[in-house]
This record gives sequence, structure tokens and C-alpha cells, in this order.
Amino acid sequence: MSTSGFYFNVPRDRIGVLIGKEGSFKKLLEDRTKTKITINSESGEVFVCAEGDNIVVLPVVKNILLAVACGFSGQVALELLDENKHLEVIDLKDVVGKSYSEIERIKGHIIGRNGKVRRNLEEYTNSRISVYQTYVGIICDLENLEVVRKAVEMLINGTSHVGVYRFLEAQRRRTKEDFSLWAD
Repeated sequence: MSTSGFYFNVPRDRIGVLIGKEGSFKKLLEDRTKTKITINSESGEVFVCAEGDNIVVLPVVKNILLAVACGFSGQVALELLDENKHLEVIDLKDVVGKSYSEIERIKGHIIGRNGKVRRNLEEYTNSRISVYQTYVGIICDLENLEVVRKAVEMLINGTSHVGVYRFLEAQRRRTKEDFSLWAD
């Protein structure tokens, strides 16, 4: 029997989410994916190993770890076990550079007052969005991924919230029109 696995670094402040209360999330992830997960709480290094022929699950587990590292809760990250769900991560440093004030301004624009903009984006696109450190994480169906990514990029580039909502409404209308063509 062969053993396959990989190492992954999780920020130390996200290790608690990965472990869960009394180890509950780690155990759930191991049970659902038929893997063994070893976590070094000091360094944040995680080793995931799959026994036998179960190596096809390793990329999914890696995405779940990445989702947790990017600020998603364990339960939301587990949505990636659904083969129709995908993870997209945008690093704001790659877009705007390392300016702390610029990154904070953009994060505020994406989140909105009391999280309203982020919630609206999630509702319009049936997605999950996390804004953590310099990362914007998106979990959604492949069919909505391009729309969510475009909306987030519009916000990053300074488009007003109203402009982004108009874009999302236009996309929603277009989707309904496309669906009605198939229904006829």
C-alpha cells in the first residue's frame, strides 16, 4: 500500500479553525476525505496523507486548507467537497502592491459598511466571499465564478457599489433570458 501526501502552510492564527473545537473539524475533514492530517501548531505546517488509491482527493483537501487559510470557516470550506464548487483567491498585493493603506481601503470597499456589500455580492451570485489579510477568497459554482470575480475586480478597481450592483443585475437578467431560451 503506497502513501501519497503533501505539506501545506496555514497561518498560525487559522490553525484553531483547522483543528476545530476539541479537534472536531480536523476529524470531520479526515473522515470525509479518507485522509490523515498532521498539524504543527507552532509552525502552521500541515501534512496531509492519503492511503492507497485515494490520491484524487488530495487537490480537494488542498483547496479546503487554502480556503481556511484565506479566512473561510471550516464549514464553508467543506462546501468544496461538492465537485461543482470552486475556490478562487485574489491576492490584493498582486493587484495594488504592498501599500497597507491601499489594501485596507480596497478591503473596506469590498466588505462595505457592516459587511453589507460582501453580503449583497454573496446573495446576488450564490457565492461565499472572505476578505482576510491581503486575500479575497471566493467559493461558488463554476457558472457564477466569472461574474463574482468580475464584480470583485470592479470593486478593486474603484467602481462604485451602485455600478457593481447594476452589473450584477444585468448579469442576472441575461442569465434569466438565457434560461428562458432553453425552456421554450
